[in-house]
Amino acid sequence: MRDKLSRQMEDLLLNYERANEDPFVLSKALDSKVEVTIDVDSLTPVSNRNSSGLSLVDMEMHPEKFLEKERSRAEANFIKARITYKVYSDLPLSKLETKYLAAWTAAAQKVGALLSHADLLVPEHPSSLSLAEALSPEDFYMLNSLSRVSVAGPEREKIAVNDLVMELGLFVDAETVRKVELALLEDVLK
Repeated sequence: MRDKLSRQMEDLLLNYERANEDPFVLSKALDSKVEVTIDVDSLTPVSNRNSSGLSLVDMEMHPEKFLEKERSRAEANFIKARITYKVYSDLPLSKLETKYLAAWTAAAQKVGALLSHADLLVPEHPSSLSLAEALSPEDFYMLNSLSRVSVAGPEREKIAVNDLVMELGLFVDAETVRKVELALLEDVLK
């Protein structure tokens, strides 16, 4: 299971590397000015546009419910990215991470994972812990050592850990996580 995920990550990273190889460094060879023309008549109303990959259910969902679902997705992607990083870096997994990896691999190998909005192992509700409940003093020190971050004592009780995960989720490549899931399914279908 761990070898399968490691192999999929190697293949994915190799594909990324090939795509980014550019012997002529085209970004420097091209002019720095780009002319963009827009045909205003071809623009569609926002209600008809779905460029962010939202399903119809997501688009018609109440904003609070949508935010809850996005928080749950951010948690799941954060966990998957951490496990993927640890497997790729040959770092040991905890017992919970090993259990999660087994469940994730099993879920990714089912045909339902092919659906464009398959939420594999996404919890129904996001975590409800505060930063004070979830982070150790060492974690707070590390968090506060980041540039422009200062979380004082009383704020720790008010800030949900899931809000932090949601913000950090912006840095997690959800597309890479999705490609790993589809590659695991592809192995089963071969």
